[in-house]
Amino acid sequence: MILGTTMESNPVINIVFLILSLMTIIVAFGVIRSKNIFRAALFLMSSFITMAGLLILLNAEFLAAIQIILNIGAVSVLILFSILLTKNVEEGNPSNQLKYQFLSLVVVIPIVLI
Repeated sequence: MILGTTMESNPVINIVFLILSLMTIIVAFGVIRSKNIFRAALFLMSSFITMAGLLILLNAEFLAAIQIILNIGAVSVLILFSILLTKNVEEGNPSNQLKYQFLSLVVVIPIVLI
């Protein structure tokens, strides 16, 4: 969509469109350049929000709602949870190590035999 070619050429809508476009580019650049994966995920959520704003300006409210529900509500939260749950994987989180091997075998073997 070229700015100013719509049926109603409202300068306020054009300014909001430019601001949202610049914000989208800036947060997308933040996703790429961020060294911290948690901050990169937050930048990704911000880019989804600004894209939904652009869709609303383009009169695609249904697509904006789907963008918010699916990408922000499901995908981004899943990414954030997976980042938080896999913290310190390379160092070996104590909760990930199998400490009670004998106890686990005592519990699992009778369950398998049943």
